[in-house]
Amino acid sequence: MLIITITFLKLLILVTHQQQYKVRFQLTPFGIEFQNDNINDLYSNRLNVPSITRCAMICSTEKICQTFDYDASSHVCRLFSSWADQGTFVPSTSSTSRVGYVQQTTELYSLYQKSCNISHDINRYLSCTNNGLWSCQTGQVYNGTICQEENIYSYTTVSYEQQCRQNQTMQWNGTHCLSSVNGSSNNQLNFPFDLARDPNSGTLYISDSWNHRVMSYIVNASSGTVVAGGNGPGTSNTQLNYPIGIYLDLSSNSLFIVNYNSNNVVRWVLGASSWTIIAGSSSGINGTSSTLLYRPIGITVDSMGNVYVADAYNHRIQFFLAGSLNGTTIAGVTGIFGTDSFHFNYPYALALDSQLNFRSEVEDGASISNRMNILDLPNEILFIIFQKLNMIDVFYSCIKVNRRFNRLVLDSFFLRDLNMTTINDINSLYDQTSSTDPKVLSRICEKILPRIYDQTYKLTVNEYSAKYMFLASNYLKLYSLSLINFQKEILHQYLTDNLILRDLLTNQITHLNIDIKNTTENRFKIGPEIFPKILSLCKNLTVLNFCDMFSERNFVVSLTDFSWNHCIPSTLIKLRIQLSTLADCLHLLDGPFVCLSTLIITVTFTFHTTEYKNPTKIPKLKYFSLTALNRVEDYDDLIVPLLRRMINLEELKLYLSVDRSYSNYIDGIQLYDQFLIYMTQLKNFTFYIKTEISFMDDIKFELQSNEEIQHSFIGRGYPLVASYVNSNPFALDGACYIYSLPYDFEYFKVDNSFQGGAFHKVRQFISRQLTLITFPHLKFLDVKYAHVNYVARFLLKKSMHLPRLSNLSIEYELLMLITNNFTNDPTYFNFDKLKSLDVGQSFVRPKNFHQYFPLL
Repeated sequence: MLIITITFLKLLILVTHQQQYKVRFQLTPFGIEFQNDNINDLYSNRLNVPSITRCAMICSTEKICQTFDYDASSHVCRLFSSWADQGTFVPSTSSTSRVGYVQQTTELYSLYQKSCNISHDINRYLSCTNNGLWSCQTGQVYNGTICQEENIYSYTTVSYEQQCRQNQTMQWNGTHCLSSVNGSSNNQLNFPFDLARDPNSGTLYISDSWNHRVMSYIVNASSGTVVAGGNGPGTSNTQLNYPIGIYLDLSSNSLFIVNYNSNNVVRWVLGASSWTIIAGSSSGINGTSSTLLYRPIGITVDSMGNVYVADAYNHRIQFFLAGSLNGTTIAGVTGIFGTDSFHFNYPYALALDSQLNFRSEVEDGASISNRMNILDLPNEILFIIFQKLNMIDVFYSCIKVNRRFNRLVLDSFFLRDLNMTTINDINSLYDQTSSTDPKVLSRICEKILPRIYDQTYKLTVNEYSAKYMFLASNYLKLYSLSLINFQKEILHQYLTDNLILRDLLTNQITHLNIDIKNTTENRFKIGPEIFPKILSLCKNLTVLNFCDMFSERNFVVSLTDFSWNHCIPSTLIKLRIQLSTLADCLHLLDGPFVCLSTLIITVTFTFHTTEYKNPTKIPKLKYFSLTALNRVEDYDDLIVPLLRRMINLEELKLYLSVDRSYSNYIDGIQLYDQFLIYMTQLKNFTFYIKTEISFMDDIKFELQSNEEIQHSFIGRGYPLVASYVNSNPFALDGACYIYSLPYDFEYFKVDNSFQGGAFHKVRQFISRQLTLITFPHLKFLDVKYAHVNYVARFLLKKSMHLPRLSNLSIEYELLMLITNNFTNDPTYFNFDKLKSLDVGQSFVRPKNFHQYFPLL
């Protein structure tokens, strides 16, 4: 806080001496102006005042002046006879406006009750009485340290209480106004505005606005701890800028904080050293659009994670769906204030009750309130909210709220795609169990499904809900079915014994998705019993995703021991599948897929045990994607001949790590000569290919440079290509990376020669060695085989920001090393949002484990 101290000499008429005294002004933040309760207290408007210092000097020379405000844009200096506690600090329409008010200190009243000469002694703060003693001015009383307005101590009405609370030097004790001291130490606050309480621990969180921080106070503590901000005002993600409203979200162990001067709302995970943006501009820009705020103040959050903001200077309440930066105005009219039922006047606080009614406090000279309900939101917003919830909760909780909710929940648009699972987004490897009460499912199937079965076109079930859903109704229009999170044995039993499911698969289903639970094994092979059974059951199937819905699953399909001799031709047009080996891929293409035009394959293991040759062309295939998760040793013998067979391909996508001996790096010339020249219909080629070269028996030759690699892609119709080479002229190995831009894969593997780049689609990262790089969407990180120095660099916040990291695979020894046996500061690490931790072994959690992994 800035303090201006002005010392000056005043020449007194008919007085032969001069008297010296000080005036001390305290300044508010920018964007504030003074609103006096009595219009007559504004006794002077001075124009063309060059600076705030000059405005303060003018006020200091006039004894009547107790408060001023100054606008640096218009150079207007307004002088008030009222003290700061007799008016209100309100947001100004000018961002350069500030208020200065006389700061009452004990020093200014040091002459109290000392002798004076009424004929010539003058003091700004005291009056010389007829008895020759300095005393308080008319209407003031002495409280032992300073003179203060008498009425503040004489009355306990609401208006005087408000005046006391607005005075930064005073404190309301319930009946009287008492002197207080602000500061920035851990046992002091400076303009505390809002608080939140943890109902479990009793800890209080207070927005210490003018110290630009949020403090926490445990029960009975007289000193607090900085949990957010405290680094001065600013817009960086480690700073707060006059934090005002706060909300404690126990589900995410974080604080929602309103940055008044930065025009935004941020989320600060407790224990973290920085925030993430929730609403508004991260750079502090104000505005009236749906993505901007203007001097926001109040905030609350509902049970679904949706955020409500009192956007004060825009005179509106903004609603932000959980995870969305695009707001919707649900009350008020943007930029227009008023006192009728359609407008707000600087709304500053709001709260939700258990029925999602919200109350908003506004400022227009007096305090009024408005009540709204979530039902007042437009249907489009409610539809979006419903889609973020699982349908089981929606049906059970909302179906009897009122007629409008019934209509929305049972709307045909909403029911077309019915997801009856409790896992909407599998972000964790181990987030696989259902907590749904069987009685709830039974009630839904009995009371609701008979009313909607003829409106459902797509259905998603897990092994818990399937037995209810397949008994409840005949889904006459159902064409798409997703069987999610099944155990392999239970899925096989359903396909064998459940007559309703078998009938659906045989007669109706054209689109099918299969997902099987992880096991404790690293990779679990599915034999030929399930995949061929599905092909034989589904007479009309055109699109199939088999065990490749979620990249974190560990099931793979093995087909090498299966014969296609007795299989009828399949109607499949598109197939996505996770296979065990390259040999399974080759065997699959020998199957009865006469209509197949799109094939997407992920291969876990790349070895093969038999020689394979099939020169038959595959003319129907238009789109082919091959992702090999491990190194390929048979690129030239298996993959190149396979690709040559796909003569009518229009799109090709390859993700490969190739091991070669006695050969060069794969480059643009080789790709063209080996198979692209045969693909005359090809329109799009997307690729990531890493070549690792190893020489044996000291036989080696010169490998291409990065410039030569780049040159090999010129003039052959390639997209923009990035490359980098890591060749050691003194070693018997080297590595080359080539990939098309923009990068279009969920996986990425690098070593310590990587030069950086933008990779917006990457979800899984596998590293042996690593340099600095940012992945804003990275969810899965595997560093089990990386050097500890690179692991630390990646997991430490000071060198890497991973805002969405939810799954981490790391060796236990590495975890112990980088955390120093869980003694290093937990806030140093990118562990805030982890939902899954795989260390490869069981271990006893230390007592402070939750501080490192708050969501585990």
